Amino acid sequence: MTSKNILIDFLFITFSILFLSACNNNNSNPFVADYSDAPPLPDTSSAISKVTFESGLIYYLIEEGNPESFDVVFRDDIIAYYTTRLEDEEIIGSSYINGSTSPVRVNNVGDQSTINYVGSGFAEGVIGMKEGERRVLVIPSEINSTSETLIFDIDLVTIEY
Repeated sequence: MTSKNILIDFLFITFSILFLSACNNNNSNPFVADYSDAPPLPDTSSAISKVTFESGLIYYLIEEGNPESFDVVFRDDIIAYYTTRLEDEEIIGSSYINGSTSPVRVNNVGDQSTINYVGSGFAEGVIGMKEGERRVLVIPSEINSTSETLIFDIDLVTIEY
């Protein structure tokens, strides 16, 4: 499967989810996503640490997770809150859409056949997270299967093995 096909599939599924989520809220226009409940992007200048990968991915550790927790590994299922932004901080996706207070399930972290696959950057940035950990991933376009840098704010709730 080419990166173009992956991107098209990702966008189609994302917009379908946005549309269906919007339709569940009787007080909103189903064609306008409301991200007003999404938390602001954390200040990365006060991050606990910054890690830069050879691939170009950068992640900032905002909150440490439970030291007793296992680490996320390839193909784990995770439950997390997230917000995806472009470099100008425009929100393009979030678990906080239209007043939602529920985290989302991400199946098979890093598996190219799943919705969460936006290139190696997402999996690379989530692998090693612990339950309760919060990271900001900065995924350059060269590794995320899109034409823009993506910024993911991820708050990991649970790892399901």
